[in-house]
Amino acid sequence: MFKSLSIIGALTIGLFFTANAQIDSTLYNLGRISLKKGFTQNITIKGSDLERYQFSDLADAINVWLYGTYSNSSSLIYVIDGNIITDVNAYSIYDVESVTLVQNVLAQVSGASPGQQTVLIKLKTGGPGKQGIEAAGQTSIVNRRNANSTPGTKTTTNFYNQYYISGYKNLKNVDFGMSADYQRDVSPALTSGNLKVVYPFHFDRFKLNAYGNANLWKGTRLSARVNYTPQDNNVQLIYNYNSSASTQNQYVENVNNNTTQHLFNTSISLNSNVLPGLHNMLSAAYDHYNYFERDSVDIRYNATNNGGQPFVQYFKSGYYDKSFTFSLRDNLVYKITIGDFTIEPSVSFSYRNAKDSASNSNEQVSVYNNGNPAVNQASGSSLWSQYKAYLLTSSMNIYYKDVFNIQGGIISNITPKKYSGSIKERLPLFLSIMLDIGKLSGIADFHFQLFGSFSRQNPILNENYQTIAGFQVAGSSKVYYLKTAGGTPYPSQGNIFYNYTAFYQSTNYQAGAVVGFCKNLKFNYSFEYGYNESSTAQNNAIAAYKFITNRVGLNYNYNSKEFNWISGLNIAQSMLTITKNSYYPYNFNTGTFSAGHRYSGGFTNRFACNNLFAGMDILYQLGARPYTLTDPAQLNTNYVAPLSNDSFSLQNLYFGSKIKVYHLKYAEIYINGRNILQNKSSNITDDRRFFGVGFKASL
Repeated sequence: MFKSLSIIGALTIGLFFTANAQIDSTLYNLGRISLKKGFTQNITIKGSDLERYQFSDLADAINVWLYGTYSNSSSLIYVIDGNIITDVNAYSIYDVESVTLVQNVLAQVSGASPGQQTVLIKLKTGGPGKQGIEAAGQTSIVNRRNANSTPGTKTTTNFYNQYYISGYKNLKNVDFGMSADYQRDVSPALTSGNLKVVYPFHFDRFKLNAYGNANLWKGTRLSARVNYTPQDNNVQLIYNYNSSASTQNQYVENVNNNTTQHLFNTSISLNSNVLPGLHNMLSAAYDHYNYFERDSVDIRYNATNNGGQPFVQYFKSGYYDKSFTFSLRDNLVYKITIGDFTIEPSVSFSYRNAKDSASNSNEQVSVYNNGNPAVNQASGSSLWSQYKAYLLTSSMNIYYKDVFNIQGGIISNITPKKYSGSIKERLPLFLSIMLDIGKLSGIADFHFQLFGSFSRQNPILNENYQTIAGFQVAGSSKVYYLKTAGGTPYPSQGNIFYNYTAFYQSTNYQAGAVVGFCKNLKFNYSFEYGYNESSTAQNNAIAAYKFITNRVGLNYNYNSKEFNWISGLNIAQSMLTITKNSYYPYNFNTGTFSAGHRYSGGFTNRFACNNLFAGMDILYQLGARPYTLTDPAQLNTNYVAPLSNDSFSLQNLYFGSKIKVYHLKYAEIYINGRNILQNKSSNITDDRRFFGVGFKASL
């Protein structure tokens, strides 16, 4: 193994010093595999079209452009600089140049799970001129809709804030920059006479980002990026249950929850055209994550009890998680041109090492009012896991001009046995094909592209990554009753990831088309089918499901000197059916997934007229959606499907104007709102409503 690594390293380093060509920028870098942009079905959103929207999870901003409510934090996975392990919410939206959904199952070659949607994030570097400074911010009043129209319940009002500043410098062969973003998101509570909100659900998140690029010599570019994101979550609620007729049920409950998180990401890459036609990309990334949670609940019973019932109870719990992931990749591509045909054989080596350690502690103290001493219960546990993988991806890409492309390959697991265990997985294969009939026809303004892709997957391909959590709130003392089981603390445990019992194989197909009869109007369709089967080594239990996803979109783009309008309307349907189930204890509720039809999508609009601009997005859903499409094994027979509510939400609305300010290159102000209008039975949002103002300026 080390001999193979030494040969790859020596070849890579030795070839760097003969670079003599420009670096190819026409690829979507997914990590282990790269796709030609012109041959890949995709949906691309400009970062500037998302900046005037109040959100702390990017999924809440882009779902209306993609698959509606089927695009959420569990179904979306992000790739930044070829690394799937980076949390997109650790970066400011003002640092994002574009967001691209890749509609190709070859994304699973780089680690996306079956059914997940892969989104590429392109971050900004540099800017116009030799240097620049940019500042932006927005403030919003936030309240909550009383969706159930509960009498006597009122919403509290809080504030959402986001402020950003960045600077960059462009030199002849070097450019660098840094940015800082502060974001405070809040979830107001619906209160009644029994609830007092001391501190509402909220978090304070700081996003610190820096990058640098250097042209070392002709055709060779060194890039580095560092991100650090600390965050604090807090809430304190007091429940006063004194209205009950039974004195035994009268008590005051004080709930406190505090979490602290730290996410650190850094990456470095070296791109080089080492020889005519030979390109190499060497990259490394390191991610470190800490999570510490402290919870407490105090319950004070007001009643004089019978039989020695407790009148005071204290619950305390703590949880700590620390993880790191190191990734190393080397991609070597050779380009051969024969007439109008281009052939690109490539080989990619990837190594990753991930380790996670976690521990928790729980304590319960019950103080009796009959003179008996306090009763204490305590428990705790710890767990660590480690994962190492060595993979070799070989592929061949053949294309004719810009009208036909076929790309396929295979992934070899070269991980040593001591890390991979005894599991025998099917060899992951992949294939992608594209045909542009419009360009073959030679008809002006006629656009007709056909796409198809196939891939196999198993856990060896999965990427493990940590994300910054949003609101982590207990909300009720019942959570702490479950945690405080008592007894002897659990012993520490350790395991290698590949030695776990569950294992799955997945086969996935995708097909699509893009059709346009004029340059302003395009129709696109995407279909995906997947079959996933998991098993256990202990009792040969099997669980399998298949899913089918359809998406139809219509996009219109009008441009003139004075007026621009970009509009999109889409609808998606996803059906998931359980085909096998002997996987105890995860007993699938098949009716939850196979019954009925569920549709969701969005209607997006962006307007610009001289100095004025506006935007409006509508999110809708017809029927109910499954809880999750990516991990249905989490559901059991006790799961109750959501009500079949037809829902819509005016998800995003803003209006503003560019303004002229002396000494500023650019300035704008705007008013905005989020989820300000919904139908009464809507259940597709978190019921928060935002009303705010914002600005952006550059110097």
